[in-house]
Amino acid sequence: MNKISRKTAVLLAVIFFALPSLAQATCWFHNGWGQLNWSGINYPNIITPPRDSVASYGTPILDTGWQDPGTIYTTVDCSGSWYDWTWAVYNGFDYPLAPGYSGVANVYQTNVPGVGLIINYWNSVNSYPSGDVGRQIQTWANRSGWEVANASDYRLPARFRMRLIKYGPISPGVVNLAGIQARIYYGGGDAARPEGVLAIQLTLPHDVTVTPSTCSLAVPNTTVPLPTIGVNQLPAIGATTGAVPFKINMSCDLNLKVSFQIDGTPYSGMSSTSGVLAPNSGTASGVGLQLLSTLSNSAGLPVAFGTKTLLKSLTIANDQLSIPLIARYYRTGSTVSPGSISSTATLTMFYE
Repeated sequence: MNKISRKTAVLLAVIFFALPSLAQATCWFHNGWGQLNWSGINYPNIITPPRDSVASYGTPILDTGWQDPGTIYTTVDCSGSWYDWTWAVYNGFDYPLAPGYSGVANVYQTNVPGVGLIINYWNSVNSYPSGDVGRQIQTWANRSGWEVANASDYRLPARFRMRLIKYGPISPGVVNLAGIQARIYYGGGDAARPEGVLAIQLTLPHDVTVTPSTCSLAVPNTTVPLPTIGVNQLPAIGATTGAVPFKINMSCDLNLKVSFQIDGTPYSGMSSTSGVLAPNSGTASGVGLQLLSTLSNSAGLPVAFGTKTLLKSLTIANDQLSIPLIARYYRTGSTVSPGSISSTATLTMFYE
């Protein structure tokens, strides 16, 4: 056991003394150039991410794409190393790492549950990267190995890509991004004591509000007037008349699975699948009001109260949806007394 311990100690010492030889880069601004600060990265103030049933974890819910301030860049010189170490850190951001997903690394949790942040940097003034490449900025000093030994007049753009990534169930809220800085250092040292220079600094300009995907009803409450009928139009129990088709119209967000449920009190002695509502006011007797859905049958099928029904899975934004229904009279008793009648049903929408 003692021999193993001594061999391990010698090996560690060799590794320890080998490291400094790789971190000898010294960098400085080239002939009058200086730190490049940029806060013009463009992204929306409000986003509406897809629901959990549509978007899997690791899905971007905001992607700025690669952006920069145009032809503006800064220039540094470096000497004394095989490598020009790039140090990349978030400043003013102390959230933990979110779970990793295939092809997406260094995602940090934000203050909004389920929403992660990632920022990438690209150091070439002559090209834009394709796909998920570029240096993924981390909250600690991160050494990168671009080989620019004894570089002179090394031009550096402020070229960044910012994404918000779904890493879990998302709650609505405001993602605190304003003022977060991604800093790019050239040289050695660490974020607190850089031996090189702070070359590029991106400052995120504003927060992002996350709102849930929903549908908006065209009319909050729908009243359906039925025609005046004669008692003789309902000759027997189960007879119907006075049918009035109507629709509940709505506009819905993109990538949304929409279902609905109609609830109501069934007429006394009748099942919840009959679609016949108990009256909540009026003087007529022996008659109820029945709701039918024509969603799957043009002739109409009785609404089953308390049953969730899929309306549609949306693939376009602001899709116009309708729930097609019919209201009509339904004879319930052996005798019918004339008078007025009204009933109420409640619509509940479900979004996934």
